[in-house]
Amino acid sequence: MKRTSKLALVAALGSLVALGAVVAALAAPYERPASATPIQASLVPAFKQCGTGGNPVNSTHAAPLSVGSCNPPKPTSSQAVTGSTGSGSATLTVVSGDVQINVNDTDIQTPAGADYTPSLGAVARIRFTDTNNCSPAPCSGPYTQPGTGTDTDFGPISVPCAANGSASTPPGSTCSVATTANNFMPGAVVPGKEAVVQVFRIRVNDGVGTIFQQQGIFIP
Repeated sequence: MKRTSKLALVAALGSLVALGAVVAALAAPYERPASATPIQASLVPAFKQCGTGGNPVNSTHAAPLSVGSCNPPKPTSSQAVTGSTGSGSATLTVVSGDVQINVNDTDIQTPAGADYTPSLGAVARIRFTDTNNCSPAPCSGPYTQPGTGTDTDFGPISVPCAANGSASTPPGSTCSVATTANNFMPGAVVPGKEAVVQVFRIRVNDGVGTIFQQQGIFIP
């Protein structure tokens, strides 16, 4: 092999090794899936936990779910209720450099049956793992190391409500928002940096900050 050919081969191999090093450097040093998006959660009315000091057990559920129960059910919110025609959902979708957040709720009323007009507040409990950390703490950078943050609530994100009720249509407001994580909290999602975000609780608070709805299902 000619000397020039050997030099070219060495240079090419060197370039491949360097490229491999760059790819390895970009890969996050923790377990992650190929993809995980979106999260779509249905919203159901939230009721007080049974068996607590303020809501003691006074009845029993049928088998096989043979647990203590509380009669009557007590909603957590005294400000808002979901009407009989209502439905709600919250969707988190990964987009380029950000996370799209959509919340839609219909037929939201006051306990007296009027349109509910204060804004609701959407919240998610999250645990994030990324390479945007420094150590040992306390520190102020550079933020280049892997780490898992302590659990935190992301929100509340304001969900404005618009009245729909009239003499000819059912009462209840439509409450909705379409925003992104970075619109709500600039810098929360860093473009080009991988992150695994565990989402534990998606919930909606009423206008005074009390839990009103939570992710769940309705069995008709």
